[in-house]
Amino acid sequence: MSEGGSVSWIAVTDQALRSAVDVVEGQRQVSNLQDAAANLPELVADFTAIAEAAAVVRPFGWDGRSPSPEVWESLRQAAETLDNRPVTTALRGLERFRSDVKADLTDFWRHHASERLGNVGDLQVLAGTLKGVDGVAELSGELESSLGELARSQDQLPSRQSVEFLSRAESVFRDLQDSLQPEAVRQFLSAVARGGATLGLLGDEVVAWLSDHNAVGRFKIVAGQPSEAVND
Repeated sequence: MSEGGSVSWIAVTDQALRSAVDVVEGQRQVSNLQDAAANLPELVADFTAIAEAAAVVRPFGWDGRSPSPEVWESLRQAAETLDNRPVTTALRGLERFRSDVKADLTDFWRHHASERLGNVGDLQVLAGTLKGVDGVAELSGELESSLGELARSQDQLPSRQSVEFLSRAESVFRDLQDSLQPEAVRQFLSAVARGGATLGLLGDEVVAWLSDHNAVGRFKIVAGQPSEAVND
């Protein structure tokens, strides 16, 4: 084969190899773009749910959260090219933002519920304890049921139903508190529900009420500083 023929053969082979590489790379990018397109509906649905949850808690003081400048820039680049790299970067940024804002919303809602009602777990224990106490058993059972609904909703994005659960639990707890007389008993049990009562609240009226309602054996004294002292 002549020198010119050899050179021509090498050039053709080189071009063929380059074309093959381009085809493989093109197929890879198309595959990545198809994967991105398949993930988009789930992201859109999640952000729609997040927007609805944000609308629920914004009236209660949630300030919101915005994507980082890097996410905005990756979205801008993804909109201007079919290259899969900016698209992949944008999707990863959106997925991280989705996780962060979900955590923010659920944490805010738990804190808000705790501020309005007290620790839900502590209240559930109190409601369960008072279910066996004469005179407050019915309201205590209703409170325990309401708190169970509220507790189950706290691991999810806040919703209008979450607000209804909280309002209902507040209403029942208020009714229960109003039924507790004398005032010293109400203060004592309110403190128990909000992190523990001090010994100073365990006065003669409280001891007498616990005795009269067969509830003395349902409470115990634990050493330590109550997490929050409440005197309503």
